[in-house]
Amino acid sequence: MGKKEKIILLFCILLLIITILIFEFSNFDVTLSNFFFNKNTNSWLISSNNTIYGLIFYRGFKIFLVSIGISLILIFTLSFKFKKLEDLRYITLFLFACMAFIPTFISFLKHTTNIYPPWDLNIFNGNKPYIKLFEKYPADFTQKKKAQGYPAGHASGGFSILCFVYILKKRKYKMFFLLFWMFLGWSMGIYQMVRGAHFLSHTIVSNILSIIITLLLYYLFKKKIEGATNNEQNQ
Repeated sequence: MGKKEKIILLFCILLLIITILIFEFSNFDVTLSNFFFNKNTNSWLISSNNTIYGLIFYRGFKIFLVSIGISLILIFTLSFKFKKLEDLRYITLFLFACMAFIPTFISFLKHTTNIYPPWDLNIFNGNKPYIKLFEKYPADFTQKKKAQGYPAGHASGGFSILCFVYILKKRKYKMFFLLFWMFLGWSMGIYQMVRGAHFLSHTIVSNILSIIITLLLYYLFKKKIEGATNNEQNQ
């Protein structure tokens, strides 16, 4: 791993710790979500997923990401048959690994942290107690199954495409894709926030974790990717 990647990795780890602590010792999550919740009607800004917003920011973006994943698998498979695609083998494997592992890891954390999404909480007309990451549930609260609200799973799909920046050569393309990556991940994250599926901290944590995981996976694939790129340039 190069010096630049190490600095970014250490910065992101530090930023992750600071983010968790800030939201652990503040009520900013609830304060922000109050803007999306109408206490008079006990409803969220977007109360149903069966809207044009759901079609675009939920199902539409999911289909888009799944399509990319299927395309990567197809190119990877064909690289064993067509020599012209051979240099793309490890590149597509790296891209698919990022797009698959990041949401999978976030999903694992969601099943582990045992934090409810806002729409389930009694402070937003739900029936579950609100606790923060390092707090315990009240002694009289009984769970039938673990909560799955933290970090943000839907947004992690959008954040998983950061990996494409590492295969782009020109700086202007990298910058454009970084903007697209942030747009995709945060538009998916904000959509979930305004409908009560996540707090802001859930999305920020997913964002930072996506960078950390992408850096680690790139380190594993770096030599193969650089070798494939050099072969392509020499042809």
